[in-house]
Amino acid sequence: MIMCWGLKHAVASMMEQAYKAFLVKVGLSGNVLTRNFALLGGLATKGTWFHHLWEFCHHLKLTLDLDSSFHIQFERIRNATFMEKFVQTGIHGKQLEILNRVRHFKKVILLSDIVHCDGKTIIFSVLDKNESRSHRKFL
Repeated sequence: MIMCWGLKHAVASMMEQAYKAFLVKVGLSGNVLTRNFALLGGLATKGTWFHHLWEFCHHLKLTLDLDSSFHIQFERIRNATFMEKFVQTGIHGKQLEILNRVRHFKKVILLSDIVHCDGKTIIFSVLDKNESRSHRKFL
């Protein structure tokens, strides 16, 4: 199925959209399928095709070389995914899964989603207890 990506037919389009939905769910940047599933696999919805593919790749130490156009794209310089920053600080396991649920509730993918255009001032609505709105779809 992955060999179809980039082609112009329905199966390729569905796979690309499913992978993008997987990336939004997981919230990590780069080629997620090459990341440590044992540490980060809890971020993916269990039982899904990409969850199994990621686990399989990790278990067999396989590398799927995906074109970078399939990864989360950053609109601003020095931007990063919100979850990537948590992983870099050493947060893993259940704590990371809880933070991911909050990230979904607040509709955040990138650090730029929580700051004003100066890149430093946090948007106040991110800190309240209400669900946020986004132009992106969160499943």
